[in-house]
Amino acid sequence: MSTRREFLQVAGLSFVSLGAAKSRLFAAAAEESAAAALSDKVLVVIELSGGNDGLNTVVPFENDLYYKNRRTLGLPKGDLHKLADGVALHPSTGLLAELFKEGRLAVVQGVGYPQPDRSHFRSMEIWHTASIDKLPPPTGWLGRCVDQLPASSAADALPGLAFTSSLPQACQADQAVIPVVGELDAFAGAEQPEQKEIALRRKLSTASGKAR
Repeated sequence: MSTRREFLQVAGLSFVSLGAAKSRLFAAAAEESAAAALSDKVLVVIELSGGNDGLNTVVPFENDLYYKNRRTLGLPKGDLHKLADGVALHPSTGLLAELFKEGRLAVVQGVGYPQPDRSHFRSMEIWHTASIDKLPPPTGWLGRCVDQLPASSAADALPGLAFTSSLPQACQADQAVIPVVGELDAFAGAEQPEQKEIALRRKLSTASGKAR
């Protein structure tokens, strides 16, 4: 599993190498999508769990208070990737800075909710449900978005997909079913002939052993 630092170092690449994880199902889907010249937009949400130092990610280098209060943690101005409006990116995010210059990256600051809760679990609940109600909804903000997708032959089959060990609260939907894929190698379609043959051989081998 990649760390936050490793992910940020390669962020901005058009393609992400999946290493040994080769799924024929995804490859086939990609080929079919390219052949059909699909124009549907896809939303990809990447959650980097853990404590991120926001002020050293998007650095307010022109604000004197930043260096006054971060005498040892403040990053040298010369090492930063300057964007605009007195802010810059961390030295290790050069690829992200390039995307920003190309107009392909936006930095959204000041995102939060009134009276932030200091409980980690409650804060995560608020972020995943997009609700500050004491009794949060059973669905997550992504799940509700998926429920609102217009009906189409392409989206009906697989409106969403979560690459994680368990379904995140944000993906909890009221109507839509969002599959969870823990590992790409374990994700395979039932129509794949080779997989069918392997499964059949295993069954026959087991049956033969029992018969003896």
